[in-house]
Amino acid sequence: MVEKSPRQKVLRRIWDSQGLKDLMIIMASSAIARDPTLVDELESQAVACEIGMPEVAVRLREMSHAMRHLHDLVSEFAKVTDMRSPAE
Repeated sequence: MVEKSPRQKVLRRIWDSQGLKDLMIIMASSAIARDPTLVDELESQAVACEIGMPEVAVRLREMSHAMRHLHDLVSEFAKVTDMRSPAE
């Protein structure tokens, strides 16, 4: 049996994730999962699976969209300089 690469192991964890919270935990614990090129890879794979395996394409798109959403949230949160509410 061929040993899976670290990237393949992370992709499997992402595939098995059950929502944003799971995905956030995976991304927080793995630099591989945080790699922005992974989102593009998942989207490319979704296109490749479109005709022969539409269910797989749907799941790949779900994963890529969720990861892109988390990347966007982290980028926006990184801009926050003050955690006080405006009313304070």
